[in-house]
Amino acid sequence: MYDCACMIDLDIDGDALRGHHARRGVTRRLHKCDECAEMIQPGDVCELATWRCHERAQWRGYNGTRERHYTCADCLSIRDALFCGSWYYGNVLEEVVEHIYENSGEVAPACILQLTEAAKDWVCSVIQDTFDEINEMEADSE
Repeated sequence: MYDCACMIDLDIDGDALRGHHARRGVTRRLHKCDECAEMIQPGDVCELATWRCHERAQWRGYNGTRERHYTCADCLSIRDALFCGSWYYGNVLEEVVEHIYENSGEVAPACILQLTEAAKDWVCSVIQDTFDEINEMEADSE
């Protein structure tokens, strides 16, 4: 585990999923990343997760059907470096933005070093946006 692991940990009811299986590998077909909505090209590394939700997980929009979720290498690097234990598929980037904002743009350099280049660029842009917003709020209050 890296020095920065466990920056974000969501309290998720693990019993809501049945038969969860995730595997990483090279894709043979074009897929869309369910985190960033970028296209995962044939030959790219990605993760495919499948599961069936309990009926009681309907509050999250699931109805007990089999779910499939693709995650690109860049979003995987963000999840691996910044999350521990649990996350909601499809909400990883939103949780990162919220975490960075709540922590005034602070992210441990060790975390950023674990990211792919594209993920580093994205996280750094979120940090910059947070700093810009904080500076605007400070300027408005003067």
